[in-house]
Amino acid sequence: MGLILLSGQDSLQSFDPTVPPVPGAAIAGCVALGLSLACFVPAVRRVLARVLPMQPDDFVHAISIAWTIQVIGWVFLTFVPFNRPLLYAMYEANMESLASSETATLVSLGSTLVWSIPTALMAIGFPLTRNLGFALARLGLGSVQWRGMSIGVVVGIGLAVFITVAEQRIVSLVAQTGLPMTEADLFEELASLPTSVIGAILLGLSAGTSEELLVRGVLQPRLGIVLANLVFAMAHGLQYGADGLIVVFVLGLLFGVIRMRLGLAPAIMAHAVYNFVLVLAHQWAT
Repeated sequence: MGLILLSGQDSLQSFDPTVPPVPGAAIAGCVALGLSLACFVPAVRRVLARVLPMQPDDFVHAISIAWTIQVIGWVFLTFVPFNRPLLYAMYEANMESLASSETATLVSLGSTLVWSIPTALMAIGFPLTRNLGFALARLGLGSVQWRGMSIGVVVGIGLAVFITVAEQRIVSLVAQTGLPMTEADLFEELASLPTSVIGAILLGLSAGTSEELLVRGVLQPRLGIVLANLVFAMAHGLQYGADGLIVVFVLGLLFGVIRMRLGLAPAIMAHAVYNFVLVLAHQWAT
């Protein structure tokens, strides 16, 4: 999700809406919308409430679960007509480079970091139904414990090292399943990764903060760790194949456990450090 956000502005500017990628994207969107509308049926919500921490008669909870089903369903269903991530098809249909300049990348990262904070606060009712203190508590942002933040740093570094070492093995194992894989060349073109240390720091902070606020802060307490993490993984499905999605899902579960046990700030730290280390490694390798 963070990589989509950092290249999002330039992608929208260079995308030509007169050149449709494939009609399958629209069909997938309609099917996902239909599935999400089923969440407004009281009987469906009562069934979901048996396994999710939600109130079946609460309209806000109905909106949240409907949005979740639509996101997961749309991204998943786009794999059916394309058999690959949607952004790859969009890129090839337009035949334009989506790579952005370093300055544009930094501006996009900074704007993502800034807007994600008020968005998360408003999503859980600030200032209408919760004051700032209760809103921060709802997100999991209580008093910051240095022990938790230290654990976040160690976990982030450890995960980055493990993924770097195990990447080829993971790719080879998933490739044997015949599932669509991440296409490295197109991913590099779409990602527009920063090329400076400052950019690596900003990417870590931006993606780590925005994704953890919205997924582990807003969604996880309402949807549970698994369903919220499916949203997290599927949001990456626009640019990753099965190999990347499996890694993202496992990472998301770990971040979710950190959020549940230590609070949101350590989860943000772990995610930010993980992204920062991987981007630095990418810069060093290239």
